[in-house]
Amino acid sequence: MAELKPAAAALTPRELIWAALRANRDGVTQRRINGLTLVKPGIIRDYVASLMRAGIVGVVAELGPGQPREYCLLRDMGVDAPRLKKDGTLLPPSGRSRMWQAMPILGTFTARELALAASLPEARIADSEAEYYCHWLKKGCYLRRISGKGETPRYQCIPARRHGPKAPQILAVRRVFDPNTGEIATEEITGGAEE
Repeated sequence: MAELKPAAAALTPRELIWAALRANRDGVTQRRINGLTLVKPGIIRDYVASLMRAGIVGVVAELGPGQPREYCLLRDMGVDAPRLKKDGTLLPPSGRSRMWQAMPILGTFTARELALAASLPEARIADSEAEYYCHWLKKGCYLRRISGKGETPRYQCIPARRHGPKAPQILAVRRVFDPNTGEIATEEITGGAEE
């Protein structure tokens, strides 16, 4: 069996499970996925069940009563782990992921322009969400403001800070985390002034 060798970037449990399934596409047990990823068995069980409901993963063989099942990929959805509901319904990419992908295409943009460009008919992005995300990406030096004081903020990407396709995350502790490098780009200091 192929060994899973994740990149240095921080991967979510679902991304680790998906990478293990892709690396062992002809057949792998949940126990083997656990050994490769160290993801908790319950998380593996739930995600594999969702993938099965979506028709992405199937059972290769049941090795007998009390023996583990082997799972294989029926449809390879690419390097990114499919986002699914428990019932197997595919979800669109997150709003922040769509904004991150739209930024270099737009070149320069306001938060409103970004929200409009990254919205889907079934998954709209509020202007306030785009403003919040741009604010934190600016603090993390992913964006620079190119408009003057008193004008509607207009932003531009800093190409050297685009480490990969995954959108930087704003953590609950008010940090900007880059999942491509596994690094904290910035964090808010208590009592610090907001820009």
